[in-house]
Parts: sequence; structure tokens; C-alpha cells
Amino acid sequence: MPQREISQRPDSVFKVPRTYSGLLDDVVFRHRITPEVDNDFFNRSILRNLLFSGRIFLNDGYLVNHPSALRQILNQGSVLNQMVGQGFITLLVRQPDPDMFAQNPEIMAERGISSFKTLTEDPDWPQWRRRLVDWADAIYSYDLAELWPNFQMNQGFIQLFDRIFDKTLDDLGLADVQGLDLSELKQRYEAHPAFPKGPRTAVEEAAKEMAADGTIPETGIPLIMDVANQCYHYNFAMCLTASTKETVVADTTIGLAFEDILELDQAVEAEIMDTPVIAVPKGFPVDDGRLFSELLLPQSDVARAKYEFLKEMNTIFRPGANTGLRDQARIVADASRQYREKLKEHFADLVGLADWSPKLSSLLTFGFGKAGGAVGADNIMLAANLATSGRASSFIHRMTRPLREHILDVAFDPDSGVKRRFRFTVDDITPRFASLAFTPDAVAHHTQSLPTVDS
Repeated sequence: MPQREISQRPDSVFKVPRTYSGLLDDVVFRHRITPEVDNDFFNRSILRNLLFSGRIFLNDGYLVNHPSALRQILNQGSVLNQMVGQGFITLLVRQPDPDMFAQNPEIMAERGISSFKTLTEDPDWPQWRRRLVDWADAIYSYDLAELWPNFQMNQGFIQLFDRIFDKTLDDLGLADVQGLDLSELKQRYEAHPAFPKGPRTAVEEAAKEMAADGTIPETGIPLIMDVANQCYHYNFAMCLTASTKETVVADTTIGLAFEDILELDQAVEAEIMDTPVIAVPKGFPVDDGRLFSELLLPQSDVARAKYEFLKEMNTIFRPGANTGLRDQARIVADASRQYREKLKEHFADLVGLADWSPKLSSLLTFGFGKAGGAVGADNIMLAANLATSGRASSFIHRMTRPLREHILDVAFDPDSGVKRRFRFTVDDITPRFASLAFTPDAVAHHTQSLPTVDS
């Protein structure tokens, strides 16, 4: 009997999805909707994917406009350099010609994109440009880049952003922006010179104009841009899903007005409170990319433990007929415990940090939390990062509907059974950073109507 090729594996085989990382977007950094989006946030976002998810797509524009990325491309040992060089981060580039890679910021500046104008007018731009030429030689020669999806991406953004004008400010999470008239925002953004080619820049400039003339407060700009960023990131993830024929999720914020296009997993009731939580120690050196090569080797013990943890975690949200819920919860707990042990073993020798038990001072905490009684579709929390302020905040990996008020029990030391309780509201976890997938119908509907680059 001939051997079955790898490409013929059954659909039931779990594949770790790839991620379009909107959290590494320079516009997210520029209009920070939470203090947690600081200079270290760039590396923490990459680290979260490395430990708890799959490979990353990164826009070429983010690379040259994000201040953290600009610093890292000069450092050969940085997380960004290492993850690009080892294929964990794939750069999305606009042109197939490597000579255009360093020229593209100048082209975008000529089109009126403000972030690129700022970059190219910086006195250090010649230095950055020389480094980008070096990067282009490497990433194109070793096939470390992919072209943008063959859609007119600006039209995809416009198509999604147009959806907001049929919504209320409450729907959009903009109720606190005093004086905001969506029809006026629409008029200003569509009249801006950047609108046809750079519609997100047009939104940004329109919001800044409204704040400058006193129509809305300055604090309204990042909130409006959060909605614009959602459209930008959702558009990219859906277009990548269509073009790659694989599930691509978006690391971004959950858009209250877009839940109909999101594939929000229906969590089932299960007793998973004893699932060990995995925590990255506070002193972990997130700026040294050379520490993570073992995690990128699929055959390594730590990478295999990660895969089993993610596979079983996925099953608890998409249960099959193979086991009962309590059995599956036990399997998830075992996989989580084994992964935590492998991480401890691996990094104890490298960085001398062996205590990965959850603490308030942890850099990043990943695991299950339970709100109230049984875990149900309206109160499941996955991958909650506990901020040092004691609030449940930051990474809410999947959530089935907007929260109003819940009690969260968190196992800070699952092995000893010590827990701590938080009461929080939706405001406490705003913005809700998430890894979001999109329904097949939504992807098809969105992309089928988009013109291609060649059309």
C-alpha cells in the first residue's frame, strides 16, 4: 500500500492558525488606547504568539513606521530580526521587486500618507534606508516575504468602514466621545485627499480636524482610530484567508459592531477551573530573540508540548464525540501542565528563571479563567493577561459576547489551589485584545466584491 503524503492529512488534524498581527501596527502604537501599548508591547506581542499561537504576518509598513521595529532592525539579536530570519514572522510586501522595498516609504509619502511623510523627513531616514536595502537583499533572497493579497486593500477598508455609519455610537463603543456625529466624520474623511489610496489616514486626519476645531475632545481620536484599526486589521486577515486558503486570525481588538463576521467559538460547559495557568516570569528577557530557536523546531520537546496544549485547548471549544467534557477538561489540564513543565525546563538553563507559576507580577499569563459558576458561552475567558494593577485586562483571546459585569476567579497557583477573585466590568478590560477568526461566509462575501490589483 503506498504511503499517504503529508498534504493528504485528514481535515481533523489540528493546525495552529497563522496570525495577522495588528497589535504590531504603528497606528495602534501612535493612538494608544491603553498604557499597556508601550515600547515593550511590540516584543510582548511577538512573545505571546511564539508561546501560545502560530506564525505571524507583519506588514512592511509596520516595520518602518513602528519606533520599536526601527530600533530592532539595527540589532541582529533582536526578537524581530531573529523571528524574521527564522521564518516565524513573514513580511507582507507590496512589490515583488526587492529594490522597491526601501523605496516604498518614499512612494507612500508622495501619496500623502502622513506616517510615511514623517519617516522620510526624519534626519535619520538615509541611515534607515540603507538598512532596509540590506533587509531586502536577505528577505527576498531567502523567500522570507510574501506579497500583499491581490486585492485592492484600500477598497476592502472602505467597504468595512462603511458599515459603521449604520450603527449607533453605543454599537461602536464611541458613546463617550462627546459631540461626535458619524455623518460629519463620514463627510470629512471622504473629502480628505488621502481617502482614495489611504482611507485609514483619511479617518485619522478627519478625527484630528474635528478635535482641533472643538467638535470632539482630543480623547476621542484614539477611540475613533480603534474602530478604524479594527477595519484595517479585519480586512487584511480576511483577504489573507482568501488568498492563502488557510485560516488567518487577526490580533487586534474586538469590534462591537462586527460580531456578525467574527467566528466566536461557542464554549461548552466544562469543569476546567483546575487547568494550570502558564505564566511568563516578570524578569523574562523579551528583547533577546536568540532564546527562542528551540520553540521554532517542531520536533523539539517544548514545541511538541506547545502543540499538544493548543490542540487540546482548541478541542474544549470545539468539542467532538471522542470524549466527555470532564474527560476533555482533564486532558487539557494535563497538556497545560506538561507544557508549563517543558517551558520551565528549557528556560531554566537559558535565563535562570524556573518559576512559571502565575503571579500578579507575571509578564504574561495564559490559561483558563471561570466567571461565576459553570463555564458557559457568555462568560468564558481564555488567555487572560493579569496586569500588575490587579485588573483582568489585556489579552482576552476569545469571548462570545460583550461583557457587562462578571466575577473572575483566577488560579494564581493552581498546584496549591490558591485563587483570587476580581470583579470587573467591560470598561476594565477595554480594549479587548484578541485573536479573531472570521466566518467562511464573511470572508467570501467581503473578498468576492473586491477588485484585484490588476483590475
